[in-house]
Amino acid sequence: MDFARLFPEGNFWKGNVEMKKPSLKFQGPRIEVLPSLKKRMLLAITLVAVTFSLFPLFFSGGYIIRFFIKLFMWVALAESWNTITGYTKRVDFGHIVFTGTSAYITSILAISVGIQWGLAAIAGIIVAVLLALFVGLPTRRLHGAYFAIATWCVAEAFKWL
Repeated sequence: MDFARLFPEGNFWKGNVEMKKPSLKFQGPRIEVLPSLKKRMLLAITLVAVTFSLFPLFFSGGYIIRFFIKLFMWVALAESWNTITGYTKRVDFGHIVFTGTSAYITSILAISVGIQWGLAAIAGIIVAVLLALFVGLPTRRLHGAYFAIATWCVAEAFKWL
């Protein structure tokens, strides 16, 4: 059998072929966003932000304001669910605990204590982040059904509070 004809680069069994080390660099396709698209996206985001910032000045009806507040609360909840389930592949049932805690603290501080709404919202966010750290640190090493059960237990425990 003629190995030189079968393997023109050399005979592996006799040791005259070097093994190539695999490249660890990402070889996937590069997606570059066009500069004009970046500018248009930035302009669209800015326009939407300014429009929604000025929205309460033109519409004073309570229904419209409550509708958009609830809409954006659900959008934020959906984005957090997408982040934890989509990117990390973990099923988490504790998101509503953190959202509810933040809303509860914000409303208590704004209505009962009389703190300005913006400061109460920041305080509610801080409390929700601290609660998320308190729950997240013990459960960060859990995977699969164990993580889902642990976060579900947290949600059930907070339902009774």
